[in-house]
Amino acid sequence: MKTVLCLLSCLALQASANSRVHMVVVHHGGRALPAHFRIFVGQFVLSNPNATLWAVVDRRCAAEAEAEGALRGARLVFTEDLPASDLDTEFEAKYALNKGLADGYWQAVSRRFITVWRLAAWKNLSSVFHAEYDNLIYMDLQDVLGRMRGVREFQGAAGIFDSVHEGVASLVYFGLASLEHFVRYMVSVASESMTDMRLLKKYRQEFGSDKIGCLPVISREYAERHGWVREDDCLYRHAEAMGVLFDGRSIGQFIGGVDPSNIAGDTVGFVNQDVSFRADALDVLWVDGKPTACGLPVVNLHVHSKDLARWAET
Repeated sequence: MKTVLCLLSCLALQASANSRVHMVVVHHGGRALPAHFRIFVGQFVLSNPNATLWAVVDRRCAAEAEAEGALRGARLVFTEDLPASDLDTEFEAKYALNKGLADGYWQAVSRRFITVWRLAAWKNLSSVFHAEYDNLIYMDLQDVLGRMRGVREFQGAAGIFDSVHEGVASLVYFGLASLEHFVRYMVSVASESMTDMRLLKKYRQEFGSDKIGCLPVISREYAERHGWVREDDCLYRHAEAMGVLFDGRSIGQFIGGVDPSNIAGDTVGFVNQDVSFRADALDVLWVDGKPTACGLPVVNLHVHSKDLARWAET
C-alpha cells in the first residue's frame, strides 16, 4: 500500500509540475549577466507568480549575479550541471559563423536552443516558453497558453515571424517532442552557419505550421487598413482568436530605440525596415502600465535598447 501511495504521490507531483508554466532563459558565453537581467526576472515574476522561471547560466557568471540579487525569483541551473549531449558537441564543431569573434556570440545565440532542450528533457517538462532576457513579459503565460490551446497549429511549437526572411526568438513556445525535433534539425544544418533568426524561418519554410505556428504580431484590421495583407497571413491569422499580440522586435525598437552598441545616439522612433509592417502605424498605447497595439494587449515587449527599467511595471 505504501508503495502504491508513493507512486501516486510521485505521479501527482509530476502532473503538477507539467501543468505549470515553465519559462527558460539562458546565458552563455562567460560574460557577466547584464544589469537588465534582474529587470526581466522581476517583471516576469510580477506577471507570472505561479510559473517556474529557470535560469540556465554558466557557472563562472553566476556568483556575481547571485550576490547582486539578479537571480532572485528564478531557479538557477548551471550549464555545466546539465546532462551532456552529443548534439551540443556536434553543433559546436559544425557551426562557423563569427566563430572566435565577439566571444562566439552567434554560436551561443543558436546553441541556447540545445540548452533549453537539455533542461526540459532532464526535468521532464512537457512544454516550455523561452525568452530572450531583453524582454518584458506583461501577461500571465498560463492565460496565454490557454488561448494558444484553442489553435491547432500551436500544439507543437509557436514563434514570431514578423518578416519574410526571418523569425525572432524574443519569445517562443515548444512542446518537448517539438523542441527535440527543432534542435536535431538545427544541428543537421549547423554547417550552414545561419543566425538564429534565419534558422527559425528556414525551419518553418521546410516543415510549415504542422511543426511551428505563427504567433500574431498585428491585427487583420490593421493589415487590411495599411496594405499589409499577404498570401501567407501568419502576421495576423490568429490575432482575433487569441485577442493578444506579440512583439518580435518592432514595437520595442519603435518606442525605445535600438541597442546603442548597434546604432549610437537617440534612436527612439526607429522603424525596422526588415519587418513586414510599420510599428509607427500600430497605435501603440499604454493602458494600466501595459502596452497595447492595434487595440489589443501586447504579451511581451522586446526592449532592444536594453533599457528595461523604463518600461517595467516594477
